[in-house]
Amino acid sequence: MSAEQEDGDSGAIGAQRTKASVRGVPDMKYINRKVPIGEVARALDVRLEGATMVHCWHPERHQQGDRTASASILTSSNKIKCFVCNFRPKGPIDFVMDVLEMNSPADAALWIAAHFPVPFIPTRKHLTGSARRRERVQNGLALIIRSGLWAQLSPAAQAIAPVLLEMAEKENSASERLTVQLSYVGITRMSGISSPNAIHRALLALSEVGLMLPPDGRTPGKLVKETARYTMTPYSQELLEMANATAQQVRDEIAAGVELRARLRKERVRVFAGKGLKEQQ
Repeated sequence: MSAEQEDGDSGAIGAQRTKASVRGVPDMKYINRKVPIGEVARALDVRLEGATMVHCWHPERHQQGDRTASASILTSSNKIKCFVCNFRPKGPIDFVMDVLEMNSPADAALWIAAHFPVPFIPTRKHLTGSARRRERVQNGLALIIRSGLWAQLSPAAQAIAPVLLEMAEKENSASERLTVQLSYVGITRMSGISSPNAIHRALLALSEVGLMLPPDGRTPGKLVKETARYTMTPYSQELLEMANATAQQVRDEIAAGVELRARLRKERVRVFAGKGLKEQQ
């Protein structure tokens, strides 16, 4: 990052701190879920290749400086992951911290709020969510729900996931994979999701988080009676990684909100103390 860009980023963060003192703190959940991570990459001057491939921002870790893009945007979860560096998937706040080498999620949130329209939470409003001291290792739906990943899935994906897991059976006694054969008509009947496009997008989203292998190449657009074979992977490393990343993201959101509120309290105390000194003089 150039010195000019670094100075500009510092100024933007300072301006957002001033704005935060008036409006409250940036909505961390909104940032991680609604600010498109592809647009964040562009704002950071990270090189994109197409709609979903990104050249890694740590070229020193790659042969030939990552000439071929090796990072991917996970659109359904709004995260980014480099498959060579093999770090956990990063949401917008973690991504900004990594690229700009920041130590504070709060500063990363302020940087994003300086570059994108982000709602602010009033300082007197309680932050939602809870940070767990330790994440229990679970599998399948339990892992998705406990990590907070469930809340980020679409209603269609939330309706279809338990149907597929309930209907699936082990491929063999030694396998951790489960298989199920269902048509879109069957999925509609059991999940209540009637749109073929919504079903298709839900299946892609569930494969992206690691709960199942990618569905076949069937073109969405109409309900079909032919059954398709789906492979469920509720014990996969990919699912565990995504769940852990989401749980950490939730903790970071809460920590950033707490830090920003503490900063605002200190600023108010400083302002009031200054006013008191002027009145005494």
